[in-house]
This record gives sequence, structure tokens and C-alpha cells, in this order.
Amino acid sequence: MNLQKLGLVVAMGLATNLSFAHGEHGSNTVWKDTAGKPILSANGECVRAIDFDALGKQSCHDEDMVEETVTVVEKVEPAAAPTPKAEPVYMFQRNEYQVLFATDSAVLNAAGRAHLNELVEFANSAYHIAALQVTGHADSRGSAAYNMDLSAQRVDAVKAYLDAQGVRTTATMAMGEKKPVMANGKEDMHASRRADVVIRAKIIKQQ
Repeated sequence: MNLQKLGLVVAMGLATNLSFAHGEHGSNTVWKDTAGKPILSANGECVRAIDFDALGKQSCHDEDMVEETVTVVEKVEPAAAPTPKAEPVYMFQRNEYQVLFATDSAVLNAAGRAHLNELVEFANSAYHIAALQVTGHADSRGSAAYNMDLSAQRVDAVKAYLDAQGVRTTATMAMGEKKPVMANGKEDMHASRRADVVIRAKIIKQQ
């Protein structure tokens, strides 16, 4: 084979190899030879399909692109401060109760206990009891000394009942026949046989 034929064979072989080099799917992919290996430039970078001016712009040694994970931090607004609880508003309230007794008696009857139960309910609902006074009375029949003692017994009966219900009495007073109940210029005997109970308590004002 002469030199002219040998040159032709070599040229055909080179042409064959280059003809099988190709870019994959697009103009910005890596050129590979027939063995599927990337074709490298003189400085070791990939030859890409865009043009030969792009040599060296991107390495092909790691064809798998690493996807960058971006963490989005959502701004969380601070929780609103709780609404402060409104402070209660207090007021003083004065209530009066009357307990009636039979003639010459210091025994509480059903009606008298019912009135005292109302007082106990109010006292238990109050924030603070400022004062609770029991004053005993008698009608004018009998001696003044006897009526004074009878009015004191009536005070003791009321106080003992309240104590049993857990309500503390702050003051007591026996008046005897000194303050009768009058009606049409005459004494009302039935109304005079009594014990007056006055309570003054601190309660929460209704809004």
C-alpha cells in the first residue's frame, strides 16, 4: 500500500470516529464518542453541543446536577397577649331582717328560721361581712327587767342559729321594751316581740 492510500485510510477512520460523536437531546449537552465517553478538551473540560467557544465553561466530570434545597422560613406572628381579666368592682350592701316571737318566748319558729336562712344565703355570697348586729326587743307587758331579760334571750336564740350556720355575729344588744312598734298611736304587741338583724357586707357589684 503506497503512502497516498495509507493517508486516505487514516482520514476515513478519523471521519468515522467523529461522525459517531454526538450531543444528547439539545444544544447544551455533552459530546460523547462512540464508546459513550465524554469528549474532553485540552484542559480536561467537556465539549458541549452549543459551540466550541463554550469549552471550559462547565465541567462534565459530574453530570448529575445537585439540586439546591431552599428552605422557606415562614414568618410567624407572635400570639396576641391575653386580655387581662377585669378586676371585680365591689360595693357595700345593707340588708335588714326581722324575726318575730310568740308571747313570753325566745324560741325560733319556722317563719323566723326562714328569714335567718335568707340572711345566711346573702352572707355566704358576700365577699366580706363588715358588720352583723342582732338587737332583741319585747312588748311592754311585764316588768321592764323581765322584758330586758326576755329580749336578751331572743338575741341569744338568733345568734346561736347564725353561729350554727357559720355566720359570725359582730354585735348584739338587748333593748327590752324601750323601742315598741307603734300603729295608729298604739303599740303593736305582736310586732314588738322581735329581733332585728342588720347585716352590712361587701359584695361584687354586678356589671
